[in-house]
This record gives sequence, C-alpha cells and structure tokens, in this order.
Amino acid sequence: MADPSDDLGRHNPRDPFDPNFLPNRWLPRIEVLQWKAGVHPDQLSARRRQREDDERSSRSYEHLSCEDAKLMLQHDLYCEAINVKYDRKDKSTRLFLSTQIKLIDHQIKLIDHKFKLATLGGQLMFFLCFSITCFGYIFLLCYSGHYYTPLGLLLLLSLMVCWIEYQQRPVPQAPTL
Repeated sequence: MADPSDDLGRHNPRDPFDPNFLPNRWLPRIEVLQWKAGVHPDQLSARRRQREDDERSSRSYEHLSCEDAKLMLQHDLYCEAINVKYDRKDKSTRLFLSTQIKLIDHQIKLIDHKFKLATLGGQLMFFLCFSITCFGYIFLLCYSGHYYTPLGLLLLLSLMVCWIEYQQRPVPQAPTL
C-alpha cells in the first residue's frame, strides 16, 4: 500500500486542512491569498458554501416546471416594478417638494417687492402732494409781497424733509448666528 503522505496531488475531502496538502492545490487564488493573510478556515468554507448557494439559486429557474418558472419570473418582475415605482415616487416627491419650496420663495420675494414698491409709491404721492401744497402757499406769500417769509419757509421745509429722510433710514442690526 502506498503511503497517503506520498500522494500530494490528491485532495482528501475529509480533511481539507491536512498539512501535507498545500492550499494552492485545492483552493482558488482568492482563498489562498486569504489563507496566507490569516483568515480562519471556517470563514473560507462559509464563503465557498455561499458562492455555491448563489450559483444554485441562479440556476433555480432551469430546474422548475414551465408554469413555476413563469410564476417566479412574474413575481420577480412584479417586485422590481414595485421597487421602480416607489423609487420614482420618492424622486418625484422630492422634486415636487423642492419645486414647491422654490415657488414659495419666489412668491415671498414677489410680495416683498410689491410691498417695497407700494411703500415707495406712497412716499412719492405724499411728497408730491406736500410739495404742491407748499409751492402754492409760497406762491401766495410771494404774490402778497412777503419775500423773506417764503425763503425761510423753503429753508424750514428742506430741513424737515432731510429730518424725515434721516428718520426713515434703515437701522443697522446685529448679525445673527
């Protein structure tokens, strides 16, 4: 009888980690590198079993009857369709919300612009009415022969307008964090 330690070319399936058999004879290259790196043998065998299960599951349609294969294929397609539908729904919801936020931001800017325009229009109308009234009053004073009174009123009115503009200037605010 031949000594089993002399037969290095054969693989003993009952003892895969026999020191007489080098791992590069019966392991794929990836597992040899993992074995050299110190990966535990149980991990290697578990990964090998998982790869075999994956190969078996990919061939699962071939071993089934025609009706079962069609049913499984329809089920897989239905699951994929549901995933695509909800993925699209999530994307469309996100797009819809971002569009709504942009629309609200645009409406706020528009309302702010309208408010500033209305305020400016009100100020212009006030100054127009005030200047027409003052011009009429000064014209009547000049017509009646009081020349120095209108000059004093013009100086007083210009000081009042400057003071009103000074009071309406924007107040600097402290920066917020």
